Amino acid sequence: MSMGAAARDGLETQLGMDRIVLTLSVVLSVLYLTRTRATPSVSRMVIKAGSTALLSAWVAIRGGPPLLAIALGGGSIGDAFLAWHGETPFLFGLGSFLIAHLFYIRLFSESGTGLGRLVDLFKSHHLDGADAPMSSFWRASVAVILVVFFAPILLSRLIPRVAKDLRVPIVVYTTVIVCMVLAALTMDNGWVVAGALMFTSSDGILATQVFLVDKESAHLAWMPYAVWFLYYTGQLVIACGVSVERF
Repeated sequence: MSMGAAARDGLETQLGMDRIVLTLSVVLSVLYLTRTRATPSVSRMVIKAGSTALLSAWVAIRGGPPLLAIALGGGSIGDAFLAWHGETPFLFGLGSFLIAHLFYIRLFSESGTGLGRLVDLFKSHHLDGADAPMSSFWRASVAVILVVFFAPILLSRLIPRVAKDLRVPIVVYTTVIVCMVLAALTMDNGWVVAGALMFTSSDGILATQVFLVDKESAHLAWMPYAVWFLYYTGQLVIACGVSVERF
């Protein structure tokens, strides 16, 4: 067999394997969606963490950025902790996701053009008016909404409602996830931006569900499903946006 044929066979095997891994990831994510409100158990934890662990493996198989694979792996560890109830699993899960976001920030910052670009985009649209591209305006607008409205309003509602030992971790985590989205906004990759916004929306709904909504609220019927759908889809979209060239 020639070297060219061997290389083709190896590539086909790799592509076949990555399709299998991605399919298994999606299947597990759908399976977990059906068990979102089930009683915590080891099998439920394995299904939840396995879906994102397989995303990390998919990126690695495709030869994607190591920072992306590590970030997804960190998210998988966070999923394992958050599959259980209680303050301790919550704090460990929060810490795992915080570390994952730091890797995302590093990855997006290396691929983007710097946070100063958001300020320049906003200024250019303000000065040039209709002549400025809409893409510059909406990116800068999303950044303003996150920094001026989303984070302050969410924290102002959360802080009085959470235990004192959770306040600093929640403030730090919120700051980091906002920085993650800001870093994504500097990239010319709409898939990554969309994924980052879905991830953040998931966290916002989760915080509302856990700390702000009454335990008898009818909203609890849909919130857990929205949290998981937005979170997993956000991770998947980020992974595709970064590692699949055609995106």
